[in-house]
Amino acid sequence: MTTRPRVLFVSPFGLHRRGTVAHRILPFATALAQQGARVRIAIAGWDTPQDRRTIRTELPLDIVHIPFPPKVLRRGDVSKVLVWIYMARWVLDQARTWAPDVIHLSKPVTVPFFFLALARGWGRGKWRVTAPVLLDCDDLEQAWVKDVPLARVWRTFGPRLEAWAWRAADGVTAASHFLMERIAQVRRDDHLWWVPNVLPPLHFVDGPHDHPRLVVPTRLLDIRPEVLAGWLGDVVRALPAGNVLVIGPEREQVNALLAALERTMLRSRVAVVVRQKLRAYLDILSTARVGLYAVENTLAARAKCPRRVLDMMAVGLPTVAVDVGEPRWLLGDAGVVVPPVGEAIAGAVADLWSDEERRTVLGRRAYGRARREFARARAGRCLLEIYRMFV
Repeated sequence: MTTRPRVLFVSPFGLHRRGTVAHRILPFATALAQQGARVRIAIAGWDTPQDRRTIRTELPLDIVHIPFPPKVLRRGDVSKVLVWIYMARWVLDQARTWAPDVIHLSKPVTVPFFFLALARGWGRGKWRVTAPVLLDCDDLEQAWVKDVPLARVWRTFGPRLEAWAWRAADGVTAASHFLMERIAQVRRDDHLWWVPNVLPPLHFVDGPHDHPRLVVPTRLLDIRPEVLAGWLGDVVRALPAGNVLVIGPEREQVNALLAALERTMLRSRVAVVVRQKLRAYLDILSTARVGLYAVENTLAARAKCPRRVLDMMAVGLPTVAVDVGEPRWLLGDAGVVVPPVGEAIAGAVADLWSDEERRTVLGRRAYGRARREFARARAGRCLLEIYRMFV
């Protein structure tokens, strides 16, 4: 590998919606660029159709907006498959022109899936690429059947297609240990690495954490409003002098949560704030007394690497997290992990709430662990080490 290796990321999403590019791929790409790599991200800019075919270079990397024919998308789900193939072929052409040393696909679905399929022989050699093709998985795609086009087809064939992509790539980076275990069952080599999410770009040292508030960051995508309301009911009864702030859901989820809180008579004790810009969000986290990561025990929750846990660690917030998936690996001895049961959650929050010395210890451990284990520079070095195994 040269001192300035060329790395091409391919994403099925744009910069604004979802979050995969903004919270995972862009931080990885920036970290690699800071390590000396030449990085380009090809994104499917569904939310920025006016930018298709353009290349932005304001950052220490290039962002290429993949072109697509908008009119075709209006012709139903089958047309979307044709658009994905069209976009994948366009990126393959770009890959041959730009000549990357490594191609790193984000997610085994839509545009990256067809890129991998064409590059690995479905195009009968015409579209084959010589650069190693890696696959990054930050989720179990089959767990989100309701959220994808062609839902019935995906329900039937999705798990097999996802497993095929895991096998077909030259290597796989996975965001969680649960994903590592699933992928290891179908791959026949050890080209599989744990690469968790990284810290947000802003963080604070030892925030005051003096506000009598329990903060619950959630988008309400991995826990039903009525379940969260029930758990918060147990917490409120255990904290007669505290209040609760739920932060992060989109507006359409807020109404469902407020209705559930009304039914459980908690409306006066629980405030709900929609998703905030990063600085305001971290400011709120940094002044709370205790943080709570709450999800249900689902495939989707087990497979992800929860950025919200890292956010709370980044500001040194003492955190209670349900033991579903990755929190135990992220927190280590820097937080409290409990079963996803209302009484257990309430008991852990109450114990931490009343123990200032323990909160201080856990908060400092969390901040130190976050800076040490989940910094962008470390992720950049880790990815470069992986790439050197192939080129």
